[in-house]
Amino acid sequence: MRGYARQAYATQDIDLQIEDASLTVIGASQEVPETLTSFRAEHGLGFILAGDLEHKAAEVYGAREEKPMYGKEYAGVLRSHVAIKQEGGRVASSRRGDTSS
Repeated sequence: MRGYARQAYATQDIDLQIEDASLTVIGASQEVPETLTSFRAEHGLGFILAGDLEHKAAEVYGAREEKPMYGKEYAGVLRSHVAIKQEGGRVASSRRGDTSS
């Protein structure tokens, strides 16, 4: 299973805890909305997936960095999560999502 799917399942696994805390989960991806809709349905995910095609959310929340590939650097998206208060402001974050489960 690919890392993004493991991360989605790990988020789905804590869904009851999230619900109990009255939180809303929104996953951001650089994929187009149609792909995200299919992925969400295919994997039975109960949270929102939003397309971040221009990487604006990734940049604001520190989820982009230079990565090496074939001897060159490119701007890549990190698996990460950020908890944000309804009125704004970061509550918690992790620069790399735990995909080990």
